[in-house]
Amino acid sequence: MTIPKRLSIKFHAEAAPGFDITQVVPVFHRWIRERAIENELIIDVADYKHVVDGPGILLVGHEADYGLDVVDGRLGLLYTRKREVGESLTVAFQTLFAQSTAAARRLEAEPELVGLRIHTDAGDVAILDRLHFENSDEGVNAIGPALEEVLAGVYSGGATARRVDNDPRQPLTVRVAAA
Repeated sequence: MTIPKRLSIKFHAEAAPGFDITQVVPVFHRWIRERAIENELIIDVADYKHVVDGPGILLVGHEADYGLDVVDGRLGLLYTRKREVGESLTVAFQTLFAQSTAAARRLEAEPELVGLRIHTDAGDVAILDRLHFENSDEGVNAIGPALEEVLAGVYSGGATARRVDNDPRQPLTVRVAAA
């Protein structure tokens, strides 16, 4: 089985009225100084808030990037794994969920971000390696067993996974949700 070179997960979020995503900039800078992210080398913070439906505030790392963004009017946390995804598809998905949910909990616990709530009970998993994972039912069938195995461990009450019906030229995306 081919292992994707890059994959991501997007969790939607909500925040208190008046929340501005730039409030996360000093938090991300502190995470770099304190080496707060386990198993990853974090390098820089970039502010792309000015880009409509863009990456928002990006915490750039060697293995992965974290972004707090507003796309289509919805606040979200996007975790993109871009290196060393694992020796199997199952390990890649385990890493994806472990690192992204840990970051979500850490963000919610930050005193500067009071009222931020990241909904890790549902998210969009995208396989960004379009060469090996086409956006089709066959692509979903290829990743299905590994994803279902990981979802069973992440969501103890069970979870659903269904393909997002997007443009076939877009990356294969599966919406996962706790039962």
